[in-house]
Amino acid sequence: MAGTLRLRPPARSTIRIGNRDCGHRRRVFQCPRPFIPKGFQGGTTMKPAISVALAATLALAATAHAGDKANVPVTFKTNAQGHTIGAFGMAGTARNSADTKQSIGCFVSALGNSLQAGCEAQNAAGGYVSCTTTGAALVTAAGAVGPDSYIDFSHDGAGNCNSIYVANGSSNAVKQP
Repeated sequence: MAGTLRLRPPARSTIRIGNRDCGHRRRVFQCPRPFIPKGFQGGTTMKPAISVALAATLALAATAHAGDKANVPVTFKTNAQGHTIGAFGMAGTARNSADTKQSIGCFVSALGNSLQAGCEAQNAAGGYVSCTTTGAALVTAAGAVGPDSYIDFSHDGAGNCNSIYVANGSSNAVKQP
């Protein structure tokens, strides 16, 4: 066969593991065991080290703390003249309060093509404040209220909402039964 180059494997090929020759590749063989320094060959040598590592891990886990938690009772906001113009607080804190009066929340209502929203709050003393709006941005904000939200709303003095702030996060108080 002129012009054809034929490559052959080397006559003798050995398999090497690390720097050890394990024999010819066409034979069945058992490669020698790698060198393991004395003290690392099993037995009880590593058990104390594992025990110490496990104890350290458990100690660190025991000192772990839960995340940030906040409780904000229903609080009224007043203007310079002392008139109530809004409120803020957490729904979960209001629900969990020792008194039977606190509450805070918002609603969104649709009638035909018209959307309306509002927020209302009652403090521990029994005072009540509310506002309503048809403004698209405020309706959207009111729609973000969840069962454990922080809510802060204000009105213009005539009951028209001019701000609604809603925060949902892991630090918010969760309602208890």
